[in-house]
Amino acid sequence: MKNINYFKTLYYNFHFWGLKGLRKLPLIIHSGVVLKDMSGKITLMGDMRRGMLRFGSPEPLATFDMRFERTTIDISGEMVAYDNVHIAQGSRISINEGAVLTLGKDFNSTGNCAIICDKNISFGEGCLLSWDILIMDADFHKIYDRNDEHINPSKNIEIGDNVWICCRVTILKGTKIPNSCVIGAASVVTGKYSEEGCIISGNGNNCRVVKRNIHWRQ
Repeated sequence: MKNINYFKTLYYNFHFWGLKGLRKLPLIIHSGVVLKDMSGKITLMGDMRRGMLRFGSPEPLATFDMRFERTTIDISGEMVAYDNVHIAQGSRISINEGAVLTLGKDFNSTGNCAIICDKNISFGEGCLLSWDILIMDADFHKIYDRNDEHINPSKNIEIGDNVWICCRVTILKGTKIPNSCVIGAASVVTGKYSEEGCIISGNGNNCRVVKRNIHWRQ
């Protein structure tokens, strides 16, 4: 396997899972990965096997010069990962203390994707994230009303199975996306949707279902 940082791979498999991690090597860390605060934990779902979770997987994106794209991982909270999870080169993952990020089976992010988890973000099986995506479940600056009540708390994000998030999409706190949906390029998504098998596109309050009864393939 090419472009693997063997020192980091061995060290963090032992860090998270001890001798069993060294034997199985479920986490593969590729070159160009910056590991910041790793004081949290990674919970693997299902039988532990070699390479079921990969940080900095090389992706052949013609629009990026991958020599200069770095992957940044910060896990102060908990990452829950199922099998065949790829966090591609150029991605940025931040999980705050007490927060949980769940990545379903066959999760695949491509270049320049940022996920910032302050409370709870979950992805189902077979999700594909394109490039230049931002997903965050908090505003990260507190707003108060005239009675000094905090009015913009963090809210969970729930993304179902087989969801394709196209390039330059922003997904904000409180969003729920059903199974088998496609999020159109450059959309800003907030709010809860209930129809499966749809294309959702638009910005903020104007984001809506634009086509129904669709399916897609990777």
